[in-house]
Amino acid sequence: MAITYPLTPPATVAKSIKFSPVTVVAESVSPFTLEQEIFEHQGQMWRATIQLPPMEHAEAEEWVAWGLALNGKAGTFLFGDPTGETARGTMAGTPLIDGADQQRSKVLNTKGWTPGATMLAGDYIQLPNNRLHKIMVDAVADGGGLAALDIFPRVRDVLSDGAAILTSNTVGIWRIDGDVPAWDIGEAQIYGISFTAREDN
Repeated sequence: MAITYPLTPPATVAKSIKFSPVTVVAESVSPFTLEQEIFEHQGQMWRATIQLPPMEHAEAEEWVAWGLALNGKAGTFLFGDPTGETARGTMAGTPLIDGADQQRSKVLNTKGWTPGATMLAGDYIQLPNNRLHKIMVDAVADGGGLAALDIFPRVRDVLSDGAAILTSNTVGIWRIDGDVPAWDIGEAQIYGISFTAREDN
């Protein structure tokens, strides 16, 4: 059977995950007055370092084969924050994109919420094309079911008005940040696997 991307990782729960949000913000400092000037650019993305728990041969080989199938940066995979699978806010309704012209925006206009639905800071949403975003400021849907969401990272793709927004079991699309993940085998034939990844841009 041919390999098709994005892949889904094996079900093993990671030992640790370090999320490292990336923003492109430049600074210019005068050598005479030390006054700063900050330049906020549009680039934003996710990076992550994933360490898997010690595994015996059979379980580890699922990860070894998965990593080989990715072929380094060539393939993509789906991944999300396992602690954010269920939102803390009510997220009630059938949320949709409100307006197509939102590319590179830090604020996402949405519709279709139940009036009074809450979207809390720290909750995740998943936009079309498997884009993972975190809400940065609490929001409440108005009487018409509209809500403007401050999100990280910025909207990357051209969105279709009325496209669906996912609010549970959210994932993003990622690539390995380097070569094929390596693996260690200890004297008790226990495997150790860790790798870094970045959001697919």
